[in-house]
Amino acid sequence: MGTPPGFLLNGRQTRERQPTLKFGIAVTTSVTPATTAIAQAAYVTAMTDEIERLGFDSLWVSDRTVYPNDLVDRYPDMYGPGLADPDAQNVLEALTTLSYAAGRTSPGSDSPLACWCCLFVTPC
Repeated sequence: MGTPPGFLLNGRQTRERQPTLKFGIAVTTSVTPATTAIAQAAYVTAMTDEIERLGFDSLWVSDRTVYPNDLVDRYPDMYGPGLADPDAQNVLEALTTLSYAAGRTSPGSDSPLACWCCLFVTPC
């Protein structure tokens, strides 16, 4: 079997780069009101350190920018009297969490941990 066909880059024949598969871990940023700020920080610290130690390529957090006004009406099995209070949910701010995680990573490592945010919007 011969060499795979190349492609032109700046007029020069080059070898085709083989695709690589990368894996990351999504870290939850939504916790119950019973969790303290210190416990939240400890969780992000432990997860960031372990994800990097295990050699994953990225750490992801989610960010929810829009909440519907009628959350209790839309999801009566989850929210309402005797159930969860939608206003009591603690959600870590995504960019601050990612900045903290990025500051924990090892600079100059052969495979630096990338920190990303996945934005999702609850349909209104």
